[in-house]
Amino acid sequence: MKIVYDVPVKHYVKYLLLCGLAFSAHNLVWAQDETQDEVQVDVTDNRSANGAGQTLAQESLTIETQGAGRREFNVEIADTLETQQRGLMFREALAANTGMLFTLDELRVMGIWMKDTLIPLDIIFIDREGKIVKIDHSHKPGTLRSVSSEVFVLGVLELAGGTAREMGIATGDIIRHPHFNSDK
Repeated sequence: MKIVYDVPVKHYVKYLLLCGLAFSAHNLVWAQDETQDEVQVDVTDNRSANGAGQTLAQESLTIETQGAGRREFNVEIADTLETQQRGLMFREALAANTGMLFTLDELRVMGIWMKDTLIPLDIIFIDREGKIVKIDHSHKPGTLRSVSSEVFVLGVLELAGGTAREMGIATGDIIRHPHFNSDK
């Protein structure tokens, strides 16, 4: 699919960088026509080349809630661009007390979308200290609407939609995992 945007390339690229958009399992290719100020974007589905069926490392993660005690999870670790692009796409279910932790190499504003995701997810943004700074509850599957952390984060945790409310998980709660300073 080709999409043409009538905006200067520098503005389009700046928008992408500022939003920190995660483009799921798609390659984003753009080119500027030398005679016009437009961007051509080619979004190509490459799910067969991005680790479909790949087994990810699983680790324990604890959330210390302010009012509901400790919550234990077994999470898959998405620590490469390839695994982060795929995320939980094409999954038909997510077992109780499981999820996926996206670990970032550096602090950044992170954006997530749900293209090709079949189940609603709670998207939890985590700062370097392991503190939950934002939760997007039951994000609608299949939507291209991006959810932004709005602040710099070092990780994103995805849980089955409704889990955060059901377990009393809220902003300000602490994630205990070796990736964050909360566990060091």
